[in-house]
Amino acid sequence: MEKFKTLGDVTRRIQKLLEDACEAENYLKNNNSQFAKRAYIRSTFAYMEGTIWLFKQLIVQTVFQSKAVTNPLRLLSIAELGLLSDVSYDLKDNGESYEQQKFLPISKNLRFTVSIMNRFTHGSIDLQTDSKTWGHFNKTIKVRNRITHPKNAEEIDITNEEIQHATEVCNWFNDISQNCIDAFHKSFQKK
Repeated sequence: MEKFKTLGDVTRRIQKLLEDACEAENYLKNNNSQFAKRAYIRSTFAYMEGTIWLFKQLIVQTVFQSKAVTNPLRLLSIAELGLLSDVSYDLKDNGESYEQQKFLPISKNLRFTVSIMNRFTHGSIDLQTDSKTWGHFNKTIKVRNRITHPKNAEEIDITNEEIQHATEVCNWFNDISQNCIDAFHKSFQKK
């Protein structure tokens, strides 16, 4: 796991991912092509998934490096620690245990990460899972999956409406990310 010295180390990495998504969005505005649409969807998901990963690592590092925490496993269950690290465990035929990378669906991963973030920061970040934007988030996930694993040529094309939804989702995620950063900063400024 990469070590962060400050919250700024995390936000600088998030900023780089966001800049890629913004560049892809600007390219799309000037080149309304299928390539530009696919590049925008891919870069938006790289930004969201990368940001979720960084938040998870920030939580793990903070829990394990805090001098106030004498037993980190009192704050995090072993299952939560595994999920924050994107790992799961299994057994080989010979009975030895092994660790494997766990690929978590982004919607579940986001819900889990924000839930843990709220718990550690005493925050109240609301994903608004009953909103139209959450529905668009799930539709945009399907678009990303469709263009990543197309079953036929038509599945590679992205509609203007799907791009509008993706842009709405990116803006929504920007707000969530900023809320997480603010909650983390506020929570650990008190200490």
